[in-house]
Amino acid sequence: MLHRVACGTYHFRRRVPDSIRTILNKNEIWVSLKTANRQAAQARAGLLYARVQEIFEDARTMAAGTWVQDGPEDDPYEVLLIAGPDGEPQVAQVSLSPSQLRDRIARLSESLTAGHEPGNSQALASAQAQIDRLMTIASQLAGAVSAPHAGPAAAPVPVPSVPALTGTMFAEAMAAYTEQKRGDYKNDRDIRGLEGNLALFLEICGNKPVTAYDGKSAALFIDTVRRLPASFGKGPRREGVINLAANAIAAADAREARGETIDRMGEMTVEKKVVLLKGMWEWMQPRDMVEKNIWRGFKFKTEQKTKRVDWTEENLLKLLSLPIDTKTVSRRTYAYATAIGAYTGMRLGEICHLRPYDFIKLPEGWFIMIQEHPPTKYKGQIVKFSPKTEAGERAVPVHPALAKLGLIKEVERLKAAGVQYLFPDLTPRGRDGLLTGRLQQAFSRHKILAGVTKENSFHSFRHSVSTILRNEDTSIREVWIDAVLGHHGSSKSTGATTYLHKIGPLNLIKTVKRIRYPESIDFARLFDGPGDGLGH
Repeated sequence: MLHRVACGTYHFRRRVPDSIRTILNKNEIWVSLKTANRQAAQARAGLLYARVQEIFEDARTMAAGTWVQDGPEDDPYEVLLIAGPDGEPQVAQVSLSPSQLRDRIARLSESLTAGHEPGNSQALASAQAQIDRLMTIASQLAGAVSAPHAGPAAAPVPVPSVPALTGTMFAEAMAAYTEQKRGDYKNDRDIRGLEGNLALFLEICGNKPVTAYDGKSAALFIDTVRRLPASFGKGPRREGVINLAANAIAAADAREARGETIDRMGEMTVEKKVVLLKGMWEWMQPRDMVEKNIWRGFKFKTEQKTKRVDWTEENLLKLLSLPIDTKTVSRRTYAYATAIGAYTGMRLGEICHLRPYDFIKLPEGWFIMIQEHPPTKYKGQIVKFSPKTEAGERAVPVHPALAKLGLIKEVERLKAAGVQYLFPDLTPRGRDGLLTGRLQQAFSRHKILAGVTKENSFHSFRHSVSTILRNEDTSIREVWIDAVLGHHGSSKSTGATTYLHKIGPLNLIKTVKRIRYPESIDFARLFDGPGDGLGH
């Protein structure tokens, strides 16, 4: 949506959906935002997005109907006929009223005509043609409303004056808020999730002064999101293509009417979206942009369908007893990654992005440094890694069981060979170039084939490590456990080196050594089995 050209200025670009191109007579909207400042450009782009969206909605209604002449012969006007619920034609409400339509057009014209500069003339001319057409419709509708009718003249109905709402527009506040949060989030995927959620609110509730929203606005958003199909927003997106909530709900309703079963948004997902919006209102309150947080007081039934729990001995035995037979990843990768998860509690993403040089030897022993990686070109994609939270940057001692499995020797071999990542058979996937996809797929498949019950997943190793350590005696302090797992509870300090100096290597080593499993559990069994076809 936001593009920066060679001269440094930002431009707004949005693809026109195929279904309304004939109505708008253009393939895309491209407008200069007349600024080289990103924050100002985001604010202007947000405002323009909302106005363009209104035009798109009217255009979709127009595309679905037929324009016909109506009214008296001496003063005819056009109306738009669409199919009603009973199949009979009915007049479409292209706008709530002629005055509101004119206001929308005026605001759109204001935004678009601000971009007169070389290269934009064709796009602006096409946009102006659409404005002229809508102005004509508004005039005709206004004439229809004011046309004389037979019979006695009715007394004019007094219309109470409503004070105009003033204040910061939501799109402007949204741009400022996301720009500030950009520095708080550790990866691009989180900021995209925030931006997408705020854009969804903008679509459902419209762009208004933030003071205009109330509890009814919040309820409208929540009720609408609950009707969205569970797959909404998860599909691949092309440049300029927007997943529209109204269209997604209509399509889901139609499929349900044909007898299909459609999964709708779960309560946990709805609550997460509300939490993100509540955060924006909390940010606006001390800035005197809003008086109260409209998101307080809503309740959600957020019970997980499958509760994730610690690994049971029975399930671990099942997992370790079935030889690994997969061509997705090598047996070496699968075995070492699983063992690292079991003896450190590290997240899958942290493990998959480990580099040989993240392993360092101190006088006290070997440590894994979990830290941010600079963007690196790897197998044709840019790969970068950031810990999930600030506390996620930490130093984790290598457990003696991992050294016994040969992990340190393997690390030193890869360092000598100049290998970039600890698991070279993992391939970056998706827009973010993450290395987790193949291992996640292999683990899920192996777990199912082994008969492991649903409540245990790879993340269950993290739960197990936490439970094992917290059940230890008081000599293992809570702050040490949090430091090993990268939990926020330990402190607000950041950096793996900070943990080493503040808590001390020996205390971290003492904590990790307390991670023990029953004698029947032997992770070395993961290395056994027939060849896996990957040369390992």
